[in-house]
Amino acid sequence: MLSVGAVQAAPYHVATNGSNTARGTMDQPFRSIQHAADRLQPGDTCVVHGGIYRETVRPANSGVPGQPIRFVAASNEIVVVTGLEPVTGWTRHDGHVYRAKHDAAVEQLFVDGRLMTPARYPNAGPDPFNPV
Repeated sequence: MLSVGAVQAAPYHVATNGSNTARGTMDQPFRSIQHAADRLQPGDTCVVHGGIYRETVRPANSGVPGQPIRFVAASNEIVVVTGLEPVTGWTRHDGHVYRAKHDAAVEQLFVDGRLMTPARYPNAGPDPFNPV
């Protein structure tokens, strides 16, 4: 006798120490959320383990009523998904002024999570979006 029931989808796991050639299990997690997102089907869950993920995620599929596609942080783990890229190679330019080469256009700069004021000459006022 064969009983056919609802298929329980196993969660996919993602971790900063994973590999996109892995199976996406807890023991062999993917490296990127996008890699998991490319594989998720209605009813699937992506469990993201603690760390910083510098990527934009665009799921390949949508969920359906009663079977959403879910992205969740692993229990008691802190997950940060950001489109920001780190800038490295800072050198002292003059006094308290530092500089670094960066290939992309820089519209915002954060230091220790705080938005920095853009350099400007002469002083443009307190609102960078409405200079005086």
